[in-house]
Amino acid sequence: MEIKVVELNPMKVASFHSPLGENPELNAIKSLLRWAQGKEFFSKDVKFHFFGFNNPIPTEDNPVYSYEVWLPLDDDFKGDDEIKIKEFKGGLFATTEMSFIDFLSKGWNVFHSAAKLWMKENMYERDITVQWLEEHIADKKEIDDFIQKNDLPKWNIGLYLPIKKIG
Repeated sequence: MEIKVVELNPMKVASFHSPLGENPELNAIKSLLRWAQGKEFFSKDVKFHFFGFNNPIPTEDNPVYSYEVWLPLDDDFKGDDEIKIKEFKGGLFATTEMSFIDFLSKGWNVFHSAAKLWMKENMYERDITVQWLEEHIADKKEIDDFIQKNDLPKWNIGLYLPIKKIG
């Protein structure tokens, strides 16, 4: 597994937060993408990216969770009644990328194991003051197919674990 260090700059984001329940990731992503389509965010044929994370995180005691998803915005973008606008402070991350299908079978468990060893070898530790993220990377066709066909995404996903240098 290839692990890279990436610094995400501070950014303004449109935020959608799914209700607690079943498949909160897909519900939040679909809500965000439908809103963005209505605002013609996906008019170009390029790769788009947006971020998400469990909020709250499921636990053994409480396996029910929800998912928050963020779409980066231009600084001059004005909000509306449909979305919440947030400011992300940015940070330094250990990251890897995989297909969405691989993410479902391997995901964070495999990445955490690899990242733990990588951090030790490269003098980093987890930065618990910064939100971990899942970056969804999709083109216009993949987004359209996901919304229209209601099946699992066919795009890649980047896993971002916040880190800081030791010493």
